[in-house]
Amino acid sequence: MRCALDTNIISQLWRLNPAVRARLEACDPSAIGVPAGVLAELHYGKFNNPDRAEKLEVLISDLRAAYPVMPFDAGSAEWFGRLKHRLKSAMVQDRDLLIASTALSHGYALVTNNTKHFARIQELVLLDWTVVP
Repeated sequence: MRCALDTNIISQLWRLNPAVRARLEACDPSAIGVPAGVLAELHYGKFNNPDRAEKLEVLISDLRAAYPVMPFDAGSAEWFGRLKHRLKSAMVQDRDLLIASTALSHGYALVTNNTKHFARIQELVLLDWTVVP
């Protein structure tokens, strides 16, 4: 299964969560992707918190070297429009819709521990690597 990493899972990796690290290491690296929206959130964190800027820049660089960045492309834009229309009363944040739309467009499951943020998106396969099987 191909897996897109959400920002909070990357944060768990950064904090050296052993369950998340073990799940990632069990995956084929070519089956892992990082949505461009996740990189945007990490860059925001870098600019928003100068004390962590250097460490976040290293993290971003390491992610880009290890995994392909999944672009928000025309297919992602179509998914975004469809989901935003359908979920307009569900109060799903646009940044979560951007990440979900990218995963759906590219045919990836989304690895997140914020499953409640994405639960209304029925088409999206969600995996929570923080839960020990």
